[in-house]
Amino acid sequence: RKVSELARDADIVATADYTLLQDLLMPEHADWLVAFARNRIVIAYVEHSKHRTEINKDNWYEMLLRDDVAYGYADPDMAPVGYRTLLTWKLADLYYEDAKGDRDLFKELKAGCPQSSIRPHCNELIPLLQSLGLDYIFQYQSVALQHNLQFVQLPAEIDLSSEKHGDLYSKASVSISGKKRGETITKVGSPIVYGITIVRDAPNAVGAMEFMRVLLGEDGSRIMEENFQEPIAPALTPDANAVPQELSEFVQEAEL
Repeated sequence: RKVSELARDADIVATADYTLLQDLLMPEHADWLVAFARNRIVIAYVEHSKHRTEINKDNWYEMLLRDDVAYGYADPDMAPVGYRTLLTWKLADLYYEDAKGDRDLFKELKAGCPQSSIRPHCNELIPLLQSLGLDYIFQYQSVALQHNLQFVQLPAEIDLSSEKHGDLYSKASVSISGKKRGETITKVGSPIVYGITIVRDAPNAVGAMEFMRVLLGEDGSRIMEENFQEPIAPALTPDANAVPQELSEFVQEAEL
């Protein structure tokens, strides 16, 4: 939106959700995209988080909804991890259907998290967790590992990590802010796939292309793996003909 709404100059736009490039930048500001990494949603915590020895992939919602527990997540209108958290909660209603009975976990979890525990960016939640302002935060696994946080790994059926469960994920959806104020976009559950593009009329198009060649090449994959980010190599694109020729050796056309 800094590019599409505020007209800020940028050479490259990368996002944790490749579909945002389609929704907010294409075709006005970009002609192509490539998908270059994957991730999953986890529940991160620290040594002093309440009930940390009890929480697991089967009872996490019970633990979070205890009166003495505080949890937070990123703003869904500002960060993909935010609306992906909400999608995870909606998928939990399906996955734990037998265990939860007639409870609405999505509504309970939304109601149990005050606005003061929601932050624009996922990294802004980490100081609250480390200072014990929060006991748990919903976070990307890569970020949890980068910050040496402990975490609960959720079932693949709800953590948005697996292409195998794409049809299941698509049963959940949430609305976020759209291209213009007052408009909304419906985000449907799908595997977490990061996207990147060079903006049309990039001020430093040459430097942007050099960066992309490093990112999508062997060095980029190695650096991302060292930082707990799962690379997609070769990178995937819905339209290989639209991708610049300089990047063709690093990409493969595929349905995303």
